[in-house]
Amino acid sequence: MTVPMGANRVIAQTGTVKVNGTNASYVQGGKLTSQGIALERDLSKRTYVYYRYEKTDFAGAAAGSYVVNGAILSNWTSGSTRKINSVGISHSY
Repeated sequence: MTVPMGANRVIAQTGTVKVNGTNASYVQGGKLTSQGIALERDLSKRTYVYYRYEKTDFAGAAAGSYVVNGAILSNWTSGSTRKINSVGISHSY
C-alpha cells in the first residue's frame, strides 16, 4: 500500500509464506512473516531520499535453510527475527 502526501510517500507491506514439504530444515506448517514500512521524500522530479524498515520472523525455518545475499544464515534458531534499516537516495536517468 502506498499513500502519497505531496512530496512524501508512506509505503507499507506485509507477507506470509507457509512452509510445506518434507525438508527437515523447515518447521512443517510454520509460517515466515515479513512486515515493512518505508518513507520517501521527493527532492526533484527524478530524485528522492528514503528510509525503510523491515522485520522478518523465521518461525517456519531453521537458520541453515535461509539464504541472504548468497550467504546461508548461521547460529539462528527457528523463531529468530531479522531486522533491516536502510537509508538512501535514488535517482532516475
